[in-house]
Amino acid sequence: MCLSLSLAWAAPVSRYAAPEAPDVGAPTLEILPETLPVAIVGVHYNQGLRAIGGVPPHWVFVPGTLPPGFVFHHQTVVGIPTVPGIYTFTAIAIDSSGLTGERAYTLEVVDLQPQTITFPVQAVAQRPFFPGGTFAVDPLATGGASGNPVTYTAGPSNVCTISGITVTMLYPGACAITASQAGSGVYAPAAPVSQTVVLVLEAIAVPVLSQAALAVLAALLAGLGLWWRRVH
Repeated sequence: MCLSLSLAWAAPVSRYAAPEAPDVGAPTLEILPETLPVAIVGVHYNQGLRAIGGVPPHWVFVPGTLPPGFVFHHQTVVGIPTVPGIYTFTAIAIDSSGLTGERAYTLEVVDLQPQTITFPVQAVAQRPFFPGGTFAVDPLATGGASGNPVTYTAGPSNVCTISGITVTMLYPGACAITASQAGSGVYAPAAPVSQTVVLVLEAIAVPVLSQAALAVLAALLAGLGLWWRRVH
């Protein structure tokens, strides 16, 4: 009688579980923009926030406190900032599946930078008045850093007016020419600067009659008087 013996080999069982493959298709939710533009004290600010990814529709909200002067309305940071500084807050997004995402924001609030106008005394500070006469502003004003054009006004309106840099004389008196410059997103409006040009009504020269001319005039007047008495 023959006995047969068979041996079976079994691979050893590992005590360590294999790592799970990452879920590369997992949805994400991101809030844009990545950064916020600088805000300026006293200037209206309006910056929308939006979410991308996930399952639309999305909602974005800010649970914390915004800088002074701001509110979060209809997914928009909006308001007129009042206090300069650097502020932080977090925006949170949620989609229709319940997926959430968030982004931390830093918002810098700055004051408007000042700018000044240089407007020298006019080269001719006193001019003879002629009804409807004109003259040019000279020298012109130099503007500040905003790059906006310098504009001019003149008055009072019964004495003078201005178009561009040309002043029109209307009546004798002091004509005040004022230079102004608007602000920009960074610079405040410049303080207006005025210069005055006096419009002088020149005296009209009265002719002086000689003795002979006076004698002729006297005789003429006497003759006119005699004629008047005769006809009346």
